[in-house]
Amino acid sequence: MSEQVDRATQAVVDSLISGSLSSLSSALVRLALVSPSAFLCATIGLLNTDHPKTVSSIMIGLCGQGTGDFYHADGRVYGAVYTDHMLLCKKAHPSGVGILLEDVRAAVAKARNEHEELILKKVQALEGIFQEIDTLVAGHSYADSKLLSLAHVDLVRGKALLWAALNPPKII
Repeated sequence: MSEQVDRATQAVVDSLISGSLSSLSSALVRLALVSPSAFLCATIGLLNTDHPKTVSSIMIGLCGQGTGDFYHADGRVYGAVYTDHMLLCKKAHPSGVGILLEDVRAAVAKARNEHEELILKKVQALEGIFQEIDTLVAGHSYADSKLLSLAHVDLVRGKALLWAALNPPKII
């Protein structure tokens, strides 16, 4: 991870340690802008109450699995601190004040909705760019019309796949 992603992720953990819900919300927004994949991992970790309390040090090193930045206990989410436990094991402990799980869920839902709205706006802007390119290329003097037709079909197909990926069907 880059230093910027590390700082944004640490800001999420620091907000849990300090117990500041407003800091958590702003840290999640920053993390989403810096690294959407780290944002997704962090939001999943914030909501997942099934983190193991004891982790093998060997599994961390061999499998590349992290210990997790969050600790859930008594309906609150804390920053996690790991200490040596047994031979080659680390035990998780809560760090800081923590934030109520319901408040964390609300902050995560709000941050995810804002991030998804941003994605949809970018895709809509991309659709306008596709139409502009299609119009401009049609007037190109050296363009091969058969290849242009294939490119147009691929752009339309790609746009349809992107919309389908972003709007999965609802299961009743």
